[in-house]
Amino acid sequence: MSVKSPKPRLRRRLLVVSAGLAILATPALASADEPGWSSTGQALDSGVQHGYQLAMDDVNRVVYNTDSFWRRENKVPVYDSAGTEIGYTIQALPGTGKLARFDVASRFRLTDISYLGLTRLGLTSRESAPLDWTGVTGSSVTSIRSNVSPYGAAVDPLTPGGPTIITTAARQSAVVVYRVADGPTDADVIWKTDGGGDNWFNGVRRVAVNTKTHKAYVTNFGDSRGATPGSTFPGNVTVIDLVTKKVEARVTVPGFTGAIGVDVDEDHNRIYVGSMTGDRLSVIDGSKVKTSDPESFTLNDDAITELPAVVNPNARPTYNPELKRVYVSAYDDQTITAVDADPASPAYGTVITRWVAGDTNANEVDGRRGLLYSANLKDNEVKVFSTDDHRELLTIPTSGQALNIAIDPVTRDAWVSNFSSTGKVDVLS
Repeated sequence: MSVKSPKPRLRRRLLVVSAGLAILATPALASADEPGWSSTGQALDSGVQHGYQLAMDDVNRVVYNTDSFWRRENKVPVYDSAGTEIGYTIQALPGTGKLARFDVASRFRLTDISYLGLTRLGLTSRESAPLDWTGVTGSSVTSIRSNVSPYGAAVDPLTPGGPTIITTAARQSAVVVYRVADGPTDADVIWKTDGGGDNWFNGVRRVAVNTKTHKAYVTNFGDSRGATPGSTFPGNVTVIDLVTKKVEARVTVPGFTGAIGVDVDEDHNRIYVGSMTGDRLSVIDGSKVKTSDPESFTLNDDAITELPAVVNPNARPTYNPELKRVYVSAYDDQTITAVDADPASPAYGTVITRWVAGDTNANEVDGRRGLLYSANLKDNEVKVFSTDDHRELLTIPTSGQALNIAIDPVTRDAWVSNFSSTGKVDVLS
């Protein structure tokens, strides 16, 4: 099946912002790209030391970049003349725990949103507090995981009272939901179930929102790695209402394969879910999700369906409304699969095409211009493909390991986050 995308006016020209000053590509670099395409470059300082996800408020045109660098401390003993330890000094590298923010129009870095004032899970100390060395002797180097600092992020710009942020704390299995104007507080942390005995999340990772229904969808690995039917915590998508800040439902992914990637078709209230260990793309019908028992792993089994498309494991889907397609980056085998996502199409849920794209961690699609951007993590680059025939148009070096991408609907600029300590956000113009 062949679906033609809209032809952009400037489809033979692309401006790119990457590391350094704005410069024209050299002829040698351009020769590797599709004839007629070229790139320029610049980067923005983000102050991010351990970055993961990037989210764009496309109404207020603000970009949020997560940073969850752990606090690290080095304990150095002090000894008396007899060699007895009589004390110690601490060399500390504070954690970051923030969202770095940028004004999209000016590319000016706004004030960070700090998470360091939040309380660590199950403890009384704050994220910013020193570690407790009581009873520890001798030299030691240690760190503490950021309990609630952000890994995944999404924003709903249309919630009553102003834009709402939702972030995930990956390894500590917590979610924080708050109004941007208020900033995060302990009351905004979602962790334990209503009964207080179990965690809502297990292996929590990515999040997507439906700005029409104000629902957030959070992926969980659960017991997907090596799990069997009957696992106590199957991989699932947790549904959170962004107005009440309450968990409404869990939707278990078929086949005990866990969930990692997620994106939303707002017009049809469908949520596309990429599996962690399986090879199928699933879809949740948001209108069928029941909320009578939020803790149940089985109540919403009839709300989720495996589509025919085989997309390979560790899958990160991106839905594009102009093309009515889902493009799935499969990190494990470095492929991108285009899937028909038009509910009115007789080929709905089937594969249109698949190609090797490099070390694709995630993708984003500019349907109006007919461009697909692939954030190729370990390749330190973004590849640009045509959505007409999926040929490669450009390979663009990035400031670090490219993680994910957001597109400004006004200028069509694409913003690229980089993994770990790069401290840069790249912008594609």
